[in-house]
Amino acid sequence: MTRPGALALAMLLLGCQEVALDAVRGDEKDCSLALIATDYASTSVALLNRDGTLCVEPLLHSGSASAGVVTALSGDVVLPSHPSPDGRLLLIDRYPNAVLTWIDTETNAVAQTSVATGFASNPHDALTVLGELLVTRSAQNPSPGQEPFDGGGDVLILSGTPPAPVARIGLEALADSGFDPKPSAMAPVADDRVAVGLAHLSRDFAQGGPGRLAVVDASARQVVASVALEGLTNCGSVTRRSAGAVVVVCSGVFQQPPRRDRSALLVVSVGESDATVSARWDAESLAGDALAFGTTLLSETTALVPVFGDLGTGSRDRLIRVDLDTGDATDLGIESAAFELGSPFWVPADRLLLVPDADRRTPRLLRYRLPNDTSVPEPLEPLTVTPQSGLPPRHLGALLRTFRR
Repeated sequence: MTRPGALALAMLLLGCQEVALDAVRGDEKDCSLALIATDYASTSVALLNRDGTLCVEPLLHSGSASAGVVTALSGDVVLPSHPSPDGRLLLIDRYPNAVLTWIDTETNAVAQTSVATGFASNPHDALTVLGELLVTRSAQNPSPGQEPFDGGGDVLILSGTPPAPVARIGLEALADSGFDPKPSAMAPVADDRVAVGLAHLSRDFAQGGPGRLAVVDASARQVVASVALEGLTNCGSVTRRSAGAVVVVCSGVFQQPPRRDRSALLVVSVGESDATVSARWDAESLAGDALAFGTTLLSETTALVPVFGDLGTGSRDRLIRVDLDTGDATDLGIESAAFELGSPFWVPADRLLLVPDADRRTPRLLRYRLPNDTSVPEPLEPLTVTPQSGLPPRHLGALLRTFRR
């Protein structure tokens, strides 16, 4: 394998599972999935095959460096929610680095761009719209005005080659006094409109303001709609359901127990200039505990939603299935210790569900077959996927283009 560092980064980054996995259909050893393992102090990356078996590990870790990579990985590395349409792979290094890294999978060329603009801006997601890159920046700059576009709490817009900031869509007006908007995940709802989940937290993360979802117009460079999610907090998780509809999860705030009282799953319909809640199911009725981040859709009508465990009560992380038409919820019997169950990853072509389990004693990748959307998960052999680093696996992503070994 040539240039292992660049390859490692490339394998990390894209979140368009169906495109990536269809592209490697029929390969015996496709190496088409990337796994991020982290203890939040350091990060290691492994390459997996589409069935979850180990391909290469480690590919890249926080102590390594490769040509073209100026900033080493921190312990806070995430994947974008959607792939880059130019086929390059994108890595988001959040806090404190605030760096985006692109890898050309055909040439192994590496490019990096800082989105810090003078402060640790904590980028959370990236999405290409109409040829420009939108980046949500969670942190608010305490001393703005020192350089262009340095406000934070915004959607930063980058354009050109190499990408550079050209505009920002400020979200401060959507935050109540004493709170920052803290934009997080994005989901496209039309050619030029994007739904943005707002965590809407105090700067010390201890308090949550009323839940909110924003809709921005990338062409007009402005907010065109917002919707209040009454009685809920920490609503940064948003997933595209269909054109004009998104699924939002509000998770509550850890320092404001019981979190489940301010947690819910919602379906929001987005129009030309408005957004309305079309369905809502509170966490208490769905799961009895607060809903976690990382919702995955099996289809337009079926969602897999992680549920937070609790260290104080000893309750465990688990995974539920929710019918988005009726709100009926089913506990799937997939669980781990509190704060150890990763976001579910769906391989649609194989009806295969992969779930990282970061249990400190036995970190592994859980695997299940789901013959249909309503079937009971059929457990397959769990796999050890970080034998070299020993770091707990937490996130999976798929490639738009895959390397051939």
